[in-house]
Amino acid sequence: MIDVKTDMRNITQIGRFMSLGRSLALCMVLGSAALTAVPSAASAQTNQVTDSQTVGSWSVRCYRAGPIACDMTQIDVDRTRNVLVASVSISYDPKSDVYLGRFLLPLGVSFDQGMTLEIGGFIAQNIKFRVCGRDGCLVMNPLPLQLIQAMQAGGSTKGAMRAAYIDGRKFEIPILLNGFSEGLDILKKKTAEKLAAADKK
Repeated sequence: MIDVKTDMRNITQIGRFMSLGRSLALCMVLGSAALTAVPSAASAQTNQVTDSQTVGSWSVRCYRAGPIACDMTQIDVDRTRNVLVASVSISYDPKSDVYLGRFLLPLGVSFDQGMTLEIGGFIAQNIKFRVCGRDGCLVMNPLPLQLIQAMQAGGSTKGAMRAAYIDGRKFEIPILLNGFSEGLDILKKKTAEKLAAADKK
């Protein structure tokens, strides 16, 4: 149970989280590309993976080219149908010390209700979806430090993404946190190394 003081802090976090997210998501996700190009671009980037390391429930990957040097990703797959259900991807910009999160949820979600993200004592509600493609609907936002700290906290083993379909059905997708702290350290190290190498060229 979260006390009133924590709720007030979370409300403040949510406002900053969503306000900053609107401008950055619009620039980085939409750009000049068509909406349906997002999953295709992600697939193309996956094909350019130069380095991959699995830590717990996370995979840290670096790329040959593209706007993101490295990221750490967790996917949820329906193995009975071999279909991607959801994914979480986090990247890091060492120059600005900012984390960027990309959350993919199933098609048919309610844009009005948005996504709720809850991990430990951190809660952000009504985070707006920005774009949908053939694989699902995407939220892309800068991640506040409080969220990263909640994901690293030893007392939490998992968090959750919650949303509703346009017909009102609600659903929850877990975010497993085992290996997160170690994966984050690897992500930051590999990102810094890749950017340093690029600066030397």
